[in-house]
Amino acid sequence: MFTRNTPSSGLKGIAKHWRSDLIAAFSVSLVALPLSIGIALSSNMDPMTGIISAVIGGIVTTFFRSSPVAINGPANSLIVVAASGLGLLGGVQYLLAAFVVAGIIQIVIGLLKLGKVSDLLPAAVIQGMLAAIGVMILSKELHVAMGGVAPNESTIEVLLALPNTFLVQNPFVTIISIVSLLILIFYPRIKNKIIKFIPAPVWVLIFSIPMVVVFGFLKNHTLPFFNQSYQVGPDYLVKLPQNIADGFQLANFSKIGTVTFWILVVQITLLASIESLVSGKTIKKIDPYKRPTNANRDLAAVGLSTVISGLVGGLPAITVVARSSVNVNNGAKTKWSNFYHGVILLIFVFFFGFLIREIPRAALSAILVYTGYKLSEPKVFKDAYRKGWEQLAIMLATLFATLFFGLLWGIGIGVLTTLGIHHALSQKSYKAFLSELLFSQVLRKEEEEETHHIQVRGIANFYNLLKIRRVLDEIPERQHIILDFTKTPIVDFTVLELIQEYAQSYQQNNGQFDIVGLTVHKTTSNHPSALRVLHRPQRKTLNQRQLDLQHIAVVHKSTFRPEIHWDNEGLKKFPYFRSKTLEYSTNVIEGVHEDFNTRWEVFDISYQKGALSAAEVYYSTIHVLYLPFKIPRFSLEKEALLDKLMKMAGFGEIDFEEHKEFSSRFLLRGAEKDKAYITYLFNQELIEFLQSQEIYHIESNGTSICIFKSTRYASPKEVEGMIQFGCDLLQHLRI
Repeated sequence: MFTRNTPSSGLKGIAKHWRSDLIAAFSVSLVALPLSIGIALSSNMDPMTGIISAVIGGIVTTFFRSSPVAINGPANSLIVVAASGLGLLGGVQYLLAAFVVAGIIQIVIGLLKLGKVSDLLPAAVIQGMLAAIGVMILSKELHVAMGGVAPNESTIEVLLALPNTFLVQNPFVTIISIVSLLILIFYPRIKNKIIKFIPAPVWVLIFSIPMVVVFGFLKNHTLPFFNQSYQVGPDYLVKLPQNIADGFQLANFSKIGTVTFWILVVQITLLASIESLVSGKTIKKIDPYKRPTNANRDLAAVGLSTVISGLVGGLPAITVVARSSVNVNNGAKTKWSNFYHGVILLIFVFFFGFLIREIPRAALSAILVYTGYKLSEPKVFKDAYRKGWEQLAIMLATLFATLFFGLLWGIGIGVLTTLGIHHALSQKSYKAFLSELLFSQVLRKEEEEETHHIQVRGIANFYNLLKIRRVLDEIPERQHIILDFTKTPIVDFTVLELIQEYAQSYQQNNGQFDIVGLTVHKTTSNHPSALRVLHRPQRKTLNQRQLDLQHIAVVHKSTFRPEIHWDNEGLKKFPYFRSKTLEYSTNVIEGVHEDFNTRWEVFDISYQKGALSAAEVYYSTIHVLYLPFKIPRFSLEKEALLDKLMKMAGFGEIDFEEHKEFSSRFLLRGAEKDKAYITYLFNQELIEFLQSQEIYHIESNGTSICIFKSTRYASPKEVEGMIQFGCDLLQHLRI
């Protein structure tokens, strides 16, 4: 639990980690099954097309890719393109051929090591594109969730048709959809470990399939509802062929010479490649071991799977975040969990097909409605604004352009909007801006041995990002890099985000990376990657809670900083936060317990479990004690029923025979090698103290202690209590 040693890979990894990988794979397959079927149906294709993609994505991709915890299969982002492509080409076989050609192009891009080309798209354009896809999925599936059929028109017309579908809805279908949506909405708010152990989509099936039986959907008939009769029957359920072999189809390449075919190939390649590469970066962040991955190799691997999937009747198999998040959260250690999940899906289809045929289409639509909402919810736009007003403007331009004119037009207009904003902010003439954009320079000078000074002259935005990256890649590891933006008129968000990730990776490999020259720029927000050139945000007045926290800081002779802070990587040293995506902290109270020579902090933190459409956002108030001495690493929390069951199954826990009440109330864990030290530390005095207090989640990483209680911000009174608890805990920890 506490070791940072990277899990073994290959045959050794199979032998050592097969249990944890198999458990994770089973959880992933339970999520993948309804999602894969739902994506296929939403794409106006047979359920087997999604299942084939998930199986091949699991079994084939595993042998060729580098990512240790990613899951491969069909993706939400391709729903709209696949559905429209099916109508434009006039048949499934022709669309499958487009998938195959797109997969071949992905293989070529990967083999030529051109995966970095995705960095040429501004980050806000990608966000806007994903938000637009979310709106498209949401609008289409709302019709199905009410028992209707979405018109085969533009997204705007699909949205405008919703009131009519609402008026003629099938109430029995809508009831299943509403119950399913409520499960998905309230699932993140539930803290019970047994409930959380089962993924949300599985709970949807657990509740929806019995409703199918109660309403009699297994045979065609009518049911009364408020003096009207409504048709129910198998047409509203998943239609899986009795003979699985009938679900396979062969690609037809006879339309490869048409313009429509190649426009679809470009769209599929672009979407599949962008999502795979962006997902790969995101998944790497939630990997507790932060293992390196090869983006080009992974892209070629998903391209190969897409080719095989398309040839036999499946959707493209790409890297997906939602299922990968489930994989990480359920303890996957190696890439073999992806393989196992593909095999388990095969078993489900062959042996439990009768149960799959009882899944209501409404439940799958509810899952996709929720997914679409998560891609385009208000928080997405709020987060974009936090990064800078221009990021929100670019995102909105891309979103609306995609909705009104289509994917390729949306990306093009998003890029042009980015350049237009950069031109306006540069306060340069059109010709001068173009000159500094097209002819920017990245000058490298070796000042002394192992010290490289790199100066960027001209506009530093997405257009010139690869030029900067190419120079950085020429420098060996374990050198000192100084990246200088002193003479750079504009440094945009996309550049800074990638450079800061590159710097972190370089420093992890024992190199030194310094970014200089940004202090002469002004920013559009206080985000570390914010565009550098314009006005600073106006200072905001404190709200009542912040005033109360400021008073607490004064009482404890400490400092209070209400502004947002983005550098919170120190929390990653605690096991709880290793697989979480940390967003920002704020309202920091910092002081010193002089009696113990210990610095302490209390702050509000926002973080995510999972990512993108699978992200669950949490807010907590954290108390950290920075110890002047070392103690063993451990975690202590309230013991739940699931923990007791896990203990009975042989999962480790440190118990005290002489303190049975403590051991039944608290779950104490630690590394086996530290067990004796932990037992010594938790003496009778400390145990009695903990039993007399409120139960907090407490973690030690050896040099500091993290304390928190709820997945919400603490009240000022609770903050005061946390500070006092920390002080009292120190008194009992002095050794």
